[in-house]
Amino acid sequence: LILSGQNNHDWDKTTAALLKMYKELPGYEIDVTTDPESLTYEEIKNYDVLISNWNNWPDNDIAWNPVQEKAFLDYVEEGGGIVFIHAGASSYYSSEIYHKLGIGKWGKETSHGQPTKGKIVQLSQEHPVTKGLNEFYILDEIWEHTDISPDALVLAKMTGKSEDDGHMISEDAVFVKEIGKGRTF
Repeated sequence: LILSGQNNHDWDKTTAALLKMYKELPGYEIDVTTDPESLTYEEIKNYDVLISNWNNWPDNDIAWNPVQEKAFLDYVEEGGGIVFIHAGASSYYSSEIYHKLGIGKWGKETSHGQPTKGKIVQLSQEHPVTKGLNEFYILDEIWEHTDISPDALVLAKMTGKSEDDGHMISEDAVFVKEIGKGRTF
């Protein structure tokens, strides 16, 4: 299930690209919701994975509905998975549970410059998510000083030169965590 419908980036194009990518792979059935804040445990429990291309920017400081917070936590603890795309984990800044699930968030020291060519490096060959992947380049914002959960397992870094002032950046960029029987990425 792709969570979409609001984001501080071009969520409609990103969601369309995600749909295209998954539909080209055999064996996937993909649904999209543009109202993830209304989801209940009964609605999400039958999905293998939730893909968050959603955030509540610019209202990041509002509280997460406690019923939904419990639904998402129960879903993961019971074996579900959540993938957060870019700023998809950057919501509900006051919710410890949301950030337990999201692993990395926009913190007090976090910043980024303009999109720049970066290289994904130091890919763990020990973890199934990155095993067999080689270093590669992408064009993206490099988040500096991301507030990453201390119990996250870092699988790769992104390096590049800031387009704003030319300084070199090397930041954790790909991370995972197990929560109960489930996983978050």
